[in-house]
Parts: sequence; C-alpha cells; structure tokens
Amino acid sequence: MASTSAAVVLFSSLCTMVLGARLGGGLGVEGGRAVSRLYASLVFPAMVFRGVSAIQLSEVDTNLLLSLLLSKLLVAGLVLAWAGGEGRGMGEAAAYAMAASHSFDVTLGVPLCSTLFPSMVGYIFLNQAAQLALVNPLLLLLMEVGKARQRGTSLVSTAAAVAAAVATNPLVLATLGGLAAGRLFPQGLPAVLAALSKQLADAGGFLGFVSLGLAMGNLGSTSARELSHAAVLCAAKLALMPFCYSRIGGALGAVAPVSYTHLTLPTKRIV
Repeated sequence: MASTSAAVVLFSSLCTMVLGARLGGGLGVEGGRAVSRLYASLVFPAMVFRGVSAIQLSEVDTNLLLSLLLSKLLVAGLVLAWAGGEGRGMGEAAAYAMAASHSFDVTLGVPLCSTLFPSMVGYIFLNQAAQLALVNPLLLLLMEVGKARQRGTSLVSTAAAVAAAVATNPLVLATLGGLAAGRLFPQGLPAVLAALSKQLADAGGFLGFVSLGLAMGNLGSTSARELSHAAVLCAAKLALMPFCYSRIGGALGAVAPVSYTHLTLPTKRIV
C-alpha cells in the first residue's frame, strides 16, 4: 500500500538522521561540515539537475506552479514578520523564513512523491526552482542587509554580493543546467551523463539526512525558547505550507490530485 511505502520512507529517513547524529562524535565538527559541503555543493545539485532535466515544460500546469510560488512567498513573509516580532534581527528572521519555506523540499519530497504520486515528481523540482530563483534571493538580500548594518557596509555592495552569490550558487547552476539539458536532449540525457548524474543523485537522500543528523548532533544544549521557535518553523512547513498550496491552487484553478497538496502540491481540479 502507498501509505505503508510512505511510512517506510519516513522511518528510513529518521533512522539515517539518527545515524548521522551518532557519527558526529567520530567525525568531529569539521568532518561533519565536510560531509555537509559535499552534499550541498555536489550531490544535491546533481539531484536537482537530473530532476529538472526530465521535466517537460510544455506539460506543466502554470497555475499550479504559480500557486507554489505564492505559497512560498506567503509563508516566508509570515515567518519573517513573526521572527521579527520575536526580537530576531533582520538576518536571523530571513534565515528562519528560508528554513520554513525551503528545507528538504527535494530530499524528502522526491522519495515520498515517487511513492505516492510518481507522475507529479517534476513539480517537486519546479517547486525548488521557484524557491531558488525568486524566494531565496529576496531572503538572502535581507540576510546580507542585516549583516551590512552591523558592519557598516553600503547597501549597493551588499546587493552586488547577493547577486554574485545567487549567480554562482551550485543549486541555481544545476537548475539552469537541467533546464538547458532538457531542451537539448528531449528524449533523455546522454548515457554517460545520465549514469553519472544518477550515481550522484542516488546518494542524495542518504547524505542529506546524515548531514541533518550531524548538525543535530552538534547542537549541544538548546533553550526552551529555541525549541519553541523550532516548533513554529515546523508548523509553518508541515501545516501552513500545504494549506496554502491547496487554497491558493484552488483559487487559481490549478489541476492536481487533491491529497498531493498535503505533500508539496496534491487527477482532479482543486475546488
């Protein structure tokens, strides 16, 4: 059953996080950071490249894609306002907003969607592309503006630094490369490129959850305030986000299976 398969995906992901937390002591802080850098700079971009290259843009429901973008912007804005009201600086508030709107869309979303809605996996990567191209640059700018205020750096140089960071981000480059590859090779990637990207992408789920476990293992003591704020971020990601997808998608007349909105997006019109 699909529900059983989804439970297996969730349980195995949790076990991998626990493994990462247990490995933290042996690898040390720097070793853990090296693993995370490998994931973020190579393996995760390979997942995105492979997924985006398989998307047939002519078959994309633009209303559904727009509903994803608007939902992300709304959740990011609400979390930004909430974090500011909680006394977080602009940089911290923007980081919170990015965590709530962005975290593990692909790493967990792809295996779950592949199990429950295999025909809709492409929207997971389009969801990621919308975040990378439009939501993250705004939040990165706010983060850098917060740092610039502390350092006394001009806003012009800050904006230039953000633009450079976005333009050279491995995930952004992987997304653009995937879109280009999809146009160049509409029948599928060349055999060597397909095999290489598959090997890298197949390691994505494991390394992603190990990296999260490593980070959790190095947290140390956490205050009650931080725990309560983490709970709010989880609620924004796991409850508010799918609610927004469903409502905004319905308002725009997007087409998707209804229960798919509870995953990231959800064979009928949303009404």
